[in-house]
Amino acid sequence: LSDDFSKVRESNTYYLGDVVHIEASVITANHMPLLLFIDSCVATLTPDKDSSPRYPIIDYHGCLIDGRSEDSSSVFRPPRPSFNKLRFNLDAFRFYQDSRTVIYITCHLKVTAMDRTPDSMNKACSFRKPANEWTPMEGKAAICSCCETKDCGNAPNWRNRWGRDVASKLGMPGLKLEGDTVVGPLVILDAKSKGADHSDSSVGLYSSEESPTVLIILGVVAAILLSCVVLGLFKIYRQRSKLQPARE
Repeated sequence: LSDDFSKVRESNTYYLGDVVHIEASVITANHMPLLLFIDSCVATLTPDKDSSPRYPIIDYHGCLIDGRSEDSSSVFRPPRPSFNKLRFNLDAFRFYQDSRTVIYITCHLKVTAMDRTPDSMNKACSFRKPANEWTPMEGKAAICSCCETKDCGNAPNWRNRWGRDVASKLGMPGLKLEGDTVVGPLVILDAKSKGADHSDSSVGLYSSEESPTVLIILGVVAAILLSCVVLGLFKIYRQRSKLQPARE
């Protein structure tokens, strides 16, 4: 998608210092309105979400934990454009001490009934550095407290109960209301190579488990980050400016 989310972006190439704008959306066809959540997202160097190294971007049922890192400004983007869409900003990064420039992002998406009150298992929480606290896209602030403790509930038991509840409201007990989508390959280059000639290609969008009734779509768009982005830690790194090389 373009910078204003109005059209598909033609290139899958990004640079350290860019911000990747990600939008997830669900098509609900003729069913009741459904509220979309991004349960988790993980970055890997191959399409296999369980491969190593791997870096969690969103975890604990909707906590954008990348934004908790000292060097990151990643956040969910309020307000939602509609109930069936959710957007977040992600600072471009590379895996630390790894020369490979291609990454894949696998996100687990889910939907719930519109009348369900957001809770610790159904949320979109960002860490706001100025206030030094987690804040939700919707609902009470308390639902994000588990993002700090990293204990937001038991996924297997919750998914079985949640799926039955939502499918029952839709009148379709066997309906699948969650699935994985892989965004990539995304090419992340050093900012110093930004003036070089790189061929453009479409961003690949894949769904490993598409429901015939609820179609999950994930779109990606990047814009240049004008403010400085500090260096990354842990398994990834980001470049502070296009003039300063990333440290080892």
